[in-house]
Amino acid sequence: MLLPPKATGLAAPAGVLRPWPSVLATWGPGERSTLHAHHCWHLVLALDGELQVRTADESPFQPAGAVLTAPDVAHAIDASGRRVLLVFVEPESDTGDGLAQALGAAKLEIVGSEAADRLRSCVAAVGDGELAAALPGVLQALGVALPPTPIETSPVGPKPPPLSGSARRATMGRSPRRVAA
Repeated sequence: MLLPPKATGLAAPAGVLRPWPSVLATWGPGERSTLHAHHCWHLVLALDGELQVRTADESPFQPAGAVLTAPDVAHAIDASGRRVLLVFVEPESDTGDGLAQALGAAKLEIVGSEAADRLRSCVAAVGDGELAAALPGVLQALGVALPPTPIETSPVGPKPPPLSGSARRATMGRSPRRVAA
């Protein structure tokens, strides 16, 4: 599912597809990770049971129904033996802005059982096979205001020629640090 790109005044020319969606989600068996960080917002929701989360190598794990981390925030998660929903949100998108506003100054939110149950109910309402349909409800349950309708995209026509770094940045509406020349 692709949510509308952030309005930047630099619309993509006709026939040019954006190279990645602003929201990417997957689900499956959980694992244990070491301390790491992502450029994106990162939501991990235990679809059954609880996760264990920590924010430093030596800190103790804390139980959570879900965890939401801001971009570039170190975290380790133990989701062994659990089914999880993983959601990555581009921080420079409308949805990323919405998460920043919803989370405020907090860099990491450990979601307790009651709030995690609300997120799980969004997934359960549509079933695992229709995960894309659950994402707006999950994001809204986190307090994110979403655009009214998602954009459906599909490749049309021949592949466009490669663009220079500055043209790619203009086309994608991304900062120079995000797209190499």
